[in-house]
Amino acid sequence: MNFSKKNKLRITSILLLLVFTSFLITPAIISISGNQADVITFFSMNEEENSNKMPKSFVFFIEKTQSNYKFLKFLKKQKNKDIFHIDDYSKVFIDVVSPPPRIA
Repeated sequence: MNFSKKNKLRITSILLLLVFTSFLITPAIISISGNQADVITFFSMNEEENSNKMPKSFVFFIEKTQSNYKFLKFLKKQKNKDIFHIDDYSKVFIDVVSPPPRIA
């Protein structure tokens, strides 16, 4: 078959459209059908994630509840102080908005 340039571009665009829409529609179809398939494997086609060069290590750190309690106590104390300072800031607004003085 001898396709013209216009037909080749049309076929290429339709092919790309089908590929991209399949990426969007596949998870919805799987979830509607009720299958318990792992949808994440469909999207994780990255070589770096699938390579064995990077071992997956899971390390969980459990913090002491005492440190969290101290932090929450500190936050509650800060909230109860109810400090609000207006006059601590310089009034830059007047300097920026006011016009320069007239030369007499």
